[in-house]
Amino acid sequence: MNELLFIRDGEIKTTSLIVASIYGRSHNKVLNDLRALIDEGYIGLSEFRQSYYVNLQNKRQPMYELSEGGFLRAMPFLGGKKAKEGQARLVDAFLELRAELANRNHKYQQELHDFELEYRYSKERASLAGRTLQKRKTEILELSARKLRLESRFQLRLEFCEVSTGK
Repeated sequence: MNELLFIRDGEIKTTSLIVASIYGRSHNKVLNDLRALIDEGYIGLSEFRQSYYVNLQNKRQPMYELSEGGFLRAMPFLGGKKAKEGQARLVDAFLELRAELANRNHKYQQELHDFELEYRYSKERASLAGRTLQKRKTEILELSARKLRLESRFQLRLEFCEVSTGK
């Protein structure tokens, strides 16, 4: 089903070339029908985009990219040998891809939520560790100063005095 659809600018799309292929119609006829639907206002500007593909003769040929809404609006007006089968395939493809994207988005949101919780917890631990480390550094400085005071209090003080030799 994925070969029928693609995602551009965050929107699920198909092309007139794909529609022609699965409807069993010539691409020129599908293009003509789509142009008429666009001209008559059945398909809005936001639901299609003119594009190009390169054919087997290496020539650029026009085609339309259709959004899901554009395709659904055009679908009843496009006939062909395999129209019913093509409609069903494309509608199913849109539904499946939409469900897959919703599932991926749900998983992404859940993983993002879990990550944010883990990040906050880690940040809080680091902050606590930082405060603990700062407190420990202050204690070490205080203990070092206390040790110096003790050492200086109990240090033997030798006073030098001159000794005369009596000569």
